[in-house]
Amino acid sequence: MGNSSTDQQQSSTSTSSTMKPTNGTENGSLKTPFLIGVVGGIASGKSTVCKRIMEQLGQADMDHTQRQVVSISQDSFYRELTSAEKVRAEKGQFNFGHPDAFNEELMLKTLQDVLQGKSNYRT
Repeated sequence: MGNSSTDQQQSSTSTSSTMKPTNGTENGSLKTPFLIGVVGGIASGKSTVCKRIMEQLGQADMDHTQRQVVSISQDSFYRELTSAEKVRAEKGQFNFGHPDAFNEELMLKTLQDVLQGKSNYRT
């Protein structure tokens, strides 16, 4: 580690003009959010892994407004189905695991908002 003022000068030259800190560093009393992606096939245990992480971090059994860690499920981003897709889904012939089943624009915007410290909670 070097001189802290030197480190701050080096850090400030590598950040944008808004002085956004890097992930996990403090800016006043707020920390910059970071993301952890958990991926896998349908019924592979992704939700269970996320639940265990939340439990280990002491976040699972508290009010969502008090949490410092949240879990965002890809299931929250299914796109609106067309009439024909709804018919196929009712017959069990629609692949909800396919990337085309999701609203990727909304997913990207939401993750960008999280990284920028914005919050839009829905209960």
